[in-house]
Amino acid sequence: MRLFKSKAEKVKAEIDKIIGRIASNDLTLTEVVLNGRGLGDDEAVRIAAALRVNSHVTKLYLDVNNIGDAGATSLAGMLSVNSTITVLTLGNNNIGDVGSTALAGMLSVNFTITQLHLWDNKIGHVGATAFGKALRTNSAITRLSLHDNNIGDVGSTALAGMLSVNSTITLLTLGNNKIGHVGATAFGKALRTNSAITELYLDNNNIGDAGATSLAGMLSVNFTITQLHLDDNKIGHVGATAFGKALRTNSAITRLSLYDNNIDADLSTRIDKLVEINKNSTSSDEARRRKTELLGPPPATTAGASANLESRFYAKLMEEDDRNVNFKLSELIPLIEDAHDAVFFYTLLNFSYKSGGITAPDRSRYAFDGLCVASVTTSCTASIVLFKLLLEKASNDGALTAAAKFELDREAEVTHTSHAPFVQELRERIRSNAARIDGLEANAEALSRSVEKLRAGIRHQGRVQAAVGMAGAVLNAVSLGIMGPMLSAAVNATIGSIVDFGDVIHLQAVVAAVGDASVKEALDAGLA
Repeated sequence: MRLFKSKAEKVKAEIDKIIGRIASNDLTLTEVVLNGRGLGDDEAVRIAAALRVNSHVTKLYLDVNNIGDAGATSLAGMLSVNSTITVLTLGNNNIGDVGSTALAGMLSVNFTITQLHLWDNKIGHVGATAFGKALRTNSAITRLSLHDNNIGDVGSTALAGMLSVNSTITLLTLGNNKIGHVGATAFGKALRTNSAITELYLDNNNIGDAGATSLAGMLSVNFTITQLHLDDNKIGHVGATAFGKALRTNSAITRLSLYDNNIDADLSTRIDKLVEINKNSTSSDEARRRKTELLGPPPATTAGASANLESRFYAKLMEEDDRNVNFKLSELIPLIEDAHDAVFFYTLLNFSYKSGGITAPDRSRYAFDGLCVASVTTSCTASIVLFKLLLEKASNDGALTAAAKFELDREAEVTHTSHAPFVQELRERIRSNAARIDGLEANAEALSRSVEKLRAGIRHQGRVQAAVGMAGAVLNAVSLGIMGPMLSAAVNATIGSIVDFGDVIHLQAVVAAVGDASVKEALDAGLA
């Protein structure tokens, strides 16, 4: 006869003892901790059966075991009748879609459990979608951990949609879940109206600049979220610049984690300083004052075109550049400040594609990224109208898919709705447009010199100069041919309807629609 028990036998004896105490409803046992004990489905089923008659255990920790769908389903059945347990942890097990769907279904009848942790399992988009559906009506869960699963864009989009109506979840972890810009954009939209969540983890995914830009835009209207974790997400200069701009007015974020991305040191330091100001300020007014002292007043959002033709966007657009056009397009995106900038950006983009400078996939990617930046500037009626015209043109050209067009349109609508009143914005557009006309006339001679250089580029210097040259030539024709001789309602109607200055057929169609003969003659003369 053996005098000593093996380690496995000791563990089994300990588990049997704890299950016995649960079944006997031991009033001194309020927390059950069985992490890393090698539990399988059989043990999970036994624990679930014991907890059906228990009224004292409030926390159940079952992390790092081997519980699968059968065990999870049994625990879900128990929680449908148990009204005592408030915390359940099942991280690092083998729970798949079946078990997670059962646990999600439990949430439609259980309003006691407040924390559910299912990190590092085998939950896919099916299970995540089930949680998204259940949590639309559950008002008890405050913390949900789903990181290190395989949720993807489909599952994350379902969870994001849930956040647009859920008002209790304060923490959601979705790190390492193969989430791309589609899922991140869905969160950017949903969190514009959510006033409950304070911590969101999307680290170790693939949201890129497009997803980051959407999340940054959300920060302009959401002042509840305090922590946003986006480490290792392929975020570059465009996305980081969007966060830098958002943090000028957002004083709620006290932790923005952007480690292991492709952000230059100076921009990263600026973002860190802005977050530090938020963290150490006692009020939003103090935070804004300190940011102004550090960086000057935040740039004003204009309703129409940029009044200053020497803006960074315009300077970059007209800059001679012998590099591949991809570099110019990438550098222009973060400089977009309004819908009119987006129009000139799309003009260059589309002409670059037509002249063979970029591929169709590149055009689609740049179009989405550029318009994603522009979508958070549609604060007034005039800007959103122009933005929608541009969306329609890009869609008709094949540069945007129907899904991408819908996403961008929704983003612009949310931005527009959140920036009332509209009358003040319309007045700003009139002022900006007047300044734009004055600026174009004052800079006509300089534009002419630039156009000559760019036209020479079309003939001698390759695709990049050709693309920029076409945009500049048409812009010069419009400014000199139309605006010089007459400043009329026809001019405003023409300029306001053009969304691709590089598409001659589009230009002619717009002028024909206006129906002013002198405008047509001026355009023909300028393009001759």
